[in-house]
Amino acid sequence: MSDSIHVMKKHIALIGCLVVFGFLAGCDQKSAPLKEGVIWKVVWSETPTSQSGLFRMKTLPTNSQPAGEYGVEMTGKLYPTFLEIQRTGSSHSQIIPMSQILQLEFGE
Repeated sequence: MSDSIHVMKKHIALIGCLVVFGFLAGCDQKSAPLKEGVIWKVVWSETPTSQSGLFRMKTLPTNSQPAGEYGVEMTGKLYPTFLEIQRTGSSHSQIIPMSQILQLEFGE
């Protein structure tokens, strides 16, 4: 009888470990993006007094725009809590929290 209880305890412990591992592995996955494609403009603010931007257009417009980089070819994926930007030719992504985004424009 004690052998069967010992075997049963091992099975319960193994199943418990598999459940915990499965839960942790599932938490690591990102949800599906709400929108993805070519980004024409993104402006964000890390502090209340400053703004940064990335713009696909190559020339500085005549009206006042926030400081940033112009002529940037990029694509992005918009998730519920952040924007993931991938610049063309770069292997690194830039993450901008949704709470900091002031303007975002996707295009073709």
